[in-house]
Amino acid sequence: MNLTARHYDQEYYEQHKREGLDYLGHGSWQTEYGTWLTDCLGWAGKPVLDVGCACGSIAAGIQAATLGRVVGVDLCEHMVSLGTKTWPTLELRTCDAVNLHLFEDGEFEAIHCAQVAEHWQPR
Repeated sequence: MNLTARHYDQEYYEQHKREGLDYLGHGSWQTEYGTWLTDCLGWAGKPVLDVGCACGSIAAGIQAATLGRVVGVDLCEHMVSLGTKTWPTLELRTCDAVNLHLFEDGEFEAIHCAQVAEHWQPR
């Protein structure tokens, strides 16, 4: 793989897409995964925050399953913009996972976070 982007921006998205990982891709597995989470964890109708949502394809699957409020946050403004255009009813915001300043304490009953820890940087 030729992944050299050092910032979470359009180039980061484009490099990953060229390597076969399109964060905007959405198929049945995202919906099935959202249904599995909702059934196993009792998320139906509950507000869920998806931290590190990229373009929001998993958040869209969770929203379809929960039929409740699902909000996705990601650091990459470009991916959030792409997701907002693709899923206009899904609330996607640009925000980092450390400082979720956009939200009130207790606003969500569940948090989903997948494939995020590999992006953490040691201080």
